[in-house]
Amino acid sequence: MKEAKKGKCEKCNNYFYVHEHHILPKGVFDKKGATVKLCPNCHSLS
Repeated sequence: MKEAKKGKCEKCNNYFYVHEHHILPKGVFDKKGATVKLCPNCHSLS
């Protein structure tokens, strides 16, 4: 997983350390799939 950077979570709009979350499974779509930036809380719920 890439290092988290501060940014705005696209789900809850909080400014925090965010991770890129793959919307479509990486195993199927490799790294070409769409991503969103999520904070750790929203990422764990996805």
